[in-house]
Amino acid sequence: MIAIRVASTCGLGHIMRCRWLIQELNVRRKKVILLYDAIDLALKPVLETLDKELDVVLLAVYPDDQDWLNVGWDSSQDAQFCLSHLAAYPEVSAIVVDHYELGVQWERQIARAGFVVHVIDDLERPHCCDKLFDCKQTRSIRYQGGVDIAQCYLGAQYAMLSPEYQLVPSNASNGQVERSNREVAARENQILFCLGGGGDIALLEAIIKPLLVLDSMKEVRFSVVIGPVATNYQGIVTLADEDPRLDVIMSPRSLSSYYRSCRLFVGALGTSLYELSASQTPALTFSLAVNQENDIENLEQLGHFFHLDSLPKTAEPLAQTIATLYHHSSDLLSLRHQAEITVDGFGARRVAEQILGYASHNETHKRRLLNDADVVYQVGEFIIRPCRIDDVNDYLTARNRQGNAKRMTISQEIARYEHYHWWFNNRRSSFVLEKKNADLSHTPLLYIWHQECLTGNARYLYGGWFTAADEVSFDMALMALKWQLDYVREHLSKPYTWLAVIHKDNKFVNLMNRYMGFKEMSSDSHLIEKTLSIFPDASEEKFNFCYLSEPL
Repeated sequence: MIAIRVASTCGLGHIMRCRWLIQELNVRRKKVILLYDAIDLALKPVLETLDKELDVVLLAVYPDDQDWLNVGWDSSQDAQFCLSHLAAYPEVSAIVVDHYELGVQWERQIARAGFVVHVIDDLERPHCCDKLFDCKQTRSIRYQGGVDIAQCYLGAQYAMLSPEYQLVPSNASNGQVERSNREVAARENQILFCLGGGGDIALLEAIIKPLLVLDSMKEVRFSVVIGPVATNYQGIVTLADEDPRLDVIMSPRSLSSYYRSCRLFVGALGTSLYELSASQTPALTFSLAVNQENDIENLEQLGHFFHLDSLPKTAEPLAQTIATLYHHSSDLLSLRHQAEITVDGFGARRVAEQILGYASHNETHKRRLLNDADVVYQVGEFIIRPCRIDDVNDYLTARNRQGNAKRMTISQEIARYEHYHWWFNNRRSSFVLEKKNADLSHTPLLYIWHQECLTGNARYLYGGWFTAADEVSFDMALMALKWQLDYVREHLSKPYTWLAVIHKDNKFVNLMNRYMGFKEMSSDSHLIEKTLSIFPDASEEKFNFCYLSEPL
């Protein structure tokens, strides 16, 4: 018999993943005791459903003495209370804990009582346990030092999801673009919004209102999931009564079918990260809690490239970004298809088998991205290629580097939601200079871009570059600029005049551009007005205005 101590006061995530674990343990003829917190009344139907459908004994940890509760409750008391309950079940030999407020001290107290302790967590905290399961997908090595863990089971293959997600077919990449377009066309013209089992639905209402009035979204339907412990949802219900394009989904048993039918998901990042990966759903997510915070490069491993660390203060710009991503959902779907790591829906089975000591199938389904298919220039270990959609976040990270931003005409940091909208609407030709590493991975060193501008019979060109690494030598930057000049001479129509503004403090770039033939404009040059129309935030006090004429 197995006991599980689960958090039930901070949303449905903990309860639902334990629900799927209990089901897998039941399949293996193991009965489970579920110890839960004093809960909100809204969660009682969820526990009642567990009681009906699973072989489980439900035990509330907190006593009913409200006066006693008011004096406080710590992890030591919690452990003692659990042990007193379990005294009636001598057949229990192992306890699984999935609770952010219970940590290493609780675990040691349980272990001293003779129980094997297993932990489910994703916050990289110290633990004292036999086995730890953390489904958070990261490139870094976690749980190093200061912990007493016999075995760690890490990665997205341990994400515990509904069995419905086991039905997803293989994501073979043959004909990727055609396949993405075909699959998006098969989905409904719908955006799905969800904050999980709870959340303040007024946040979604504020985002949806400006979307409803956009001309580009007139044919789109919007669905909002209201979980069993959601708050402030009356406004969205009223809005749905007024606009037939808006649907409200009240406490669905599963989101699997909704994920697969929508063209874009917008919502909080939690268990949804793994559900969206398994269902290969294009998504824009955001963090609302500490456990939802993720480094973007870790999300990219799962094919998820569009995430906000927080919501912007005003909803209108975010609505524009959502509209843009909706209309490019086939591009987002192509990223799902080429994910390094896929989620196959068998995480609960793997965790159950490891808890019971069975052999388990633990492949991570890693596939390497092919980066060399469209290389336009190569010298030794360095290559130049056009930027792709999977460069979207690295490009912004490089642009926002302090050393780059302070020398640009717009020095403020660019927010991700602004960048995502710009990425699909800009007319730049952007390239990246990368170094090929021994393990076949590539390290971006700098980004190069240019753009044409026609005014009457005059043809202008402007562009720039910015570093993505600390160590970019003069020779390397010079190589990139020389390649760019050769490239535009070969591929663009002549004649044209290349216009540039270079920060006066940037001696490195000023020297390099002079070397490549750029000249400073005279104060009365007719080119200054045109340059200012392209770079309106540039001032002659801070920037040198330069040009390079390319004759026929």
